[in-house]
Amino acid sequence: MAKPEFLVQAIYAPQVGINLQEWLEYANWSIRDKLSSVQIRFSGSAVTREHLGQLANRVFSIRPLRPEEISENLQDPAEVDSAFASEFGFTLIPKFACLQEIAAGKFEAWINPVLLPQNHPLADKVSNGVALFSNPSATFPEFYPIDIRVLPFDELELARYIRLTIDDQPSVLSEILDPLAREEINIHEFRQPELEKGSPTTQVAVILNPCSGLSLARALQAIQDLPVCRSIDTVLPVLGVERHGMVKIP
Repeated sequence: MAKPEFLVQAIYAPQVGINLQEWLEYANWSIRDKLSSVQIRFSGSAVTREHLGQLANRVFSIRPLRPEEISENLQDPAEVDSAFASEFGFTLIPKFACLQEIAAGKFEAWINPVLLPQNHPLADKVSNGVALFSNPSATFPEFYPIDIRVLPFDELELARYIRLTIDDQPSVLSEILDPLAREEINIHEFRQPELEKGSPTTQVAVILNPCSGLSLARALQAIQDLPVCRSIDTVLPVLGVERHGMVKIP
């Protein structure tokens, strides 16, 4: 995922209903702002794939995206994931939408729970909100050709949060981490809570550096096939992590 250069504006609204068009007009948005990313925190069903597809047309002057081009995951994260996120210095957002230009003519568009850095403009607000990011160094054409491409979620290079339940055995962690190493996926941070007395299993949480979804899928399948792995409980995207550390959000 390309790094947004800087925050243009963050807009908050306490109401459950969201009119994205009104928000963008309120932000005095124009094509000359060279927006590179629109990130939305919402509640309920306020943002749908249809909304996001129309928003792409408005923001990037491209054709409206079809719903089937937009990845959607409406799972409810567990409370333990929120606790782990806080330990890592992130905030778990249950409902989040991202629309971003990766390169000329290539876009990402998805709706998914996400981990945001605690200094992200949408991380510390309980209400709905939109954050607009700009890339002033980019040269965007005034209108894109029709043959734009929305990358499938599995092809996006994103940092990921993983929570696993594994057997409590000697050297189990090296067994779990080996498939990640084979796919050249690096660990950004790792947490393992103290084991409850008498429990045969333990949970571990990992934040991975950005990697392709395809590489991650292969690694997770290899982990799932290990006898010591009881379950892969949660896999979520994480914003604000680069290959060499945290991205600072101004």
